[in-house]
This record gives sequence, C-alpha cells and structure tokens, in this order.
Amino acid sequence: MSNDCDDKKQAVDELVVERNAELNAQRRYYDRLHFIELYPLNSEVYYENLKDWTKFKEPKDTSYKDAEKDSGISAFLKVKALFSKASKSILNDKKLEAKILQKEYSDLYSKRVERLREQFYKRQKQRNNEIDLMKENLKKHESVEVLKFFKAVLQSDEFTLDMLGTYEPYRNDIVMKGYDPKTGVLSYKYRIPNPEEVCVIDKFYYDVKSDRIISRDLEKTRARNIRIKIARAILLRSAAMVYYSDNYENIKRLRISGYLNYYDSALGNERDISVMILEISKDVFKQINLERARLNELFERVIKTKDSAGLYNKKLYELEEVE
Repeated sequence: MSNDCDDKKQAVDELVVERNAELNAQRRYYDRLHFIELYPLNSEVYYENLKDWTKFKEPKDTSYKDAEKDSGISAFLKVKALFSKASKSILNDKKLEAKILQKEYSDLYSKRVERLREQFYKRQKQRNNEIDLMKENLKKHESVEVLKFFKAVLQSDEFTLDMLGTYEPYRNDIVMKGYDPKTGVLSYKYRIPNPEEVCVIDKFYYDVKSDRIISRDLEKTRARNIRIKIARAILLRSAAMVYYSDNYENIKRLRISGYLNYYDSALGNERDISVMILEISKDVFKQINLERARLNELFERVIKTKDSAGLYNKKLYELEEVE
C-alpha cells in the first residue's frame, strides 16, 4: 500500500512540475509576444498573390452525345439492332445523320470554346490590371488603398494568448479609422484582450482535499500589470507589422486605439470601448530593438499610452472611453 502511495505522489509531483514548466513557457512567450513569429506582408508579393494566373478550362465536348440524341439514337434502338435487321438498318441511317450533326456541333463547340477562352483571358487581364492600379495607388499614398492594404497587413498576423490550452488564434479585430497622405498618419482601432483572455496563473499545485492539481492566480495588482503589459505588447506588435510592411514609405506616424469588445447584459448587445491610445512615429520605432527592449521601460520612458482609468481593475461597463 505504501509503495502505491509513493508511486502516486511521484506521478502527481511530476505532473505538477510539468504543468509549471508549461506555465513558465507561457510567461516567456508573453515576454516576446511583441515580436515572436512576426511575418510582415510584402506589398509586391501581396498584390501578385491577388492576381489570377489560372489557365482556362475548356467545357466538356458533348457534340457526339448531342448528335446521337438529336438524330434519335437511343440505347433501346441499339439493343433492338442486335436482333432485328430492320432496326439495324434504321440505326445505320441515324448514325449517318448523327455523323453530319456531330460535325456541325463540333464546329459550334470549337467556336464557343474560342469565344469563352477569349472572354476568360480578357477578364483575367482586366482584373490583373486593376490590381496593378491598386499597387500604383498605394505607391502614390492614395488613402483608400493605404487603408485597405494595411488592414490586410494587420489581419494577416496570427498569434495566440493560449499556450496552455488549445492554442486558439487571437481574434485580432481591426477597424481602420483614417489616413492622411499629407502627414503620413495612419489611425486604426485594434482589439485588446478581455481580462479572461490573458493567463494570470501564478502556479499549479496539488490540492490534497480535492485530490486534484489546481491553479492559483497572481494577486490582483500583478495580474493587472500582466494584462496591461499584454495589451501594450499587442498594440506594439501591430505597429511593427505596419512599419515592417511599409515598403512604399506611406506611414510616418501611427495612432492606435486599443479597444475592448464585450457583451453588455444590461443593454442586451455587444459594445466596443476604446480604453488605450498608443501613438508612435516611424522615427521612434526605428530606434527600438524589439528583441532586446524591455517593455516596462519602453512604455515608461519612450512610448506613452493613454489608458482608461481602472483598466483591468473595473468592470468593463464601468470604464470610460479615451480619445
């Protein structure tokens, strides 16, 4: 019995160690969230990938089948012709008729295919020319195309906050607000995580009473600091995506509104509320080594965010919007 208890304790201890190792890996990932697995979108590649280079696929040639049908050749007649000379004679006559019809239908098919091929490549060329024009508009700092391109940039970024669970991709919802080609200022809203989306577990331990491995959360102030840090890291990551993807020097400054999306049960619908403003110029961004920078110091000394009072302390519906 003693050996069984010892074996169970060892197995539980090993599992606790394993879970806490996973938790430490989660923390290290959070520390690098602003740059890890960051893949900027090259504008040249982006527009080329939008183009259609598919080959024309010819429709099936049914001239033989249609000719047989229109000349009255049926499966029943073919069977009868095996046993009846009269039916065989009728079948032969109809085959001659079908041969003439097939030639006619085959010519019509060839003309139709040629017409469809011409239309297909004409539309394809027109669409690809439109994409070239979109790229030229981006080069010319045309605001509509700048907003479309950088929304695609931000939406292409994939990461997770859930290293301990299903690795579910983070829902990076974006609303493009505006772009001024004269000043080079791009403004957009970017969803930051709700409190429950950020892991604030302090440690895992074995609870004798429940005979389970359970978690204990960080104390309230530390948990809030982690959530603020993650929100800032996500906004900085979005800025990195924009600046690293800016091949045509469209952007000189970013104004990013971090917003929370939640369901307000009192109103019976979803609400968005901007609770964090981050502004960063390209000149400042160029000075930052993302892999070596300490985020706490970076946001204390270099980049200032304007946060809603009580962010990640108050209930979501108690927060006031910041402009």
